[in-house]
Amino acid sequence: MTQVHATQHQLLAAGLQEVHAVGQGAMTLITIGPRAAAAIAADAMGGDAEAQHVLEMAAQLLRQVEQRDRATAMPCMLCDNALWRDEGPAAVGILKPYGVDMSRTVVGMVYCASCAAFRSERELGYATVAKLRQHMLPDLRVFDSMAAGHA
Repeated sequence: MTQVHATQHQLLAAGLQEVHAVGQGAMTLITIGPRAAAAIAADAMGGDAEAQHVLEMAAQLLRQVEQRDRATAMPCMLCDNALWRDEGPAAVGILKPYGVDMSRTVVGMVYCASCAAFRSERELGYATVAKLRQHMLPDLRVFDSMAAGHA
């Protein structure tokens, strides 16, 4: 692991602790690939403030990647492939405190084309949770979101 990747992992760990604390132990992971991006954008254009906030956070993350060169590349959340201005992410993840609308306390994650190629956004989310459990949050549990109107 390079020094840049080690620093990125330290930042991730610190960010996870902060999101975990603000959400009182509960977090929401939003994985955004092409399909989810279209749906979130439609919600945002329809006036959904939380969708607008998620798009803002995703755009900020993409700008961070765009500002990096190969030497300061951001690692893929799942495999550590380098992502930078000439090798951008195929998908992004936003981890935010659960139940805290419009929170600025978020952790952004990026996914390379190899990791995102054969995974849906939901599968990227599950793979992310598995990696977080393995390396940082062994007690992390998943509660699937339910579609509106269903119990």
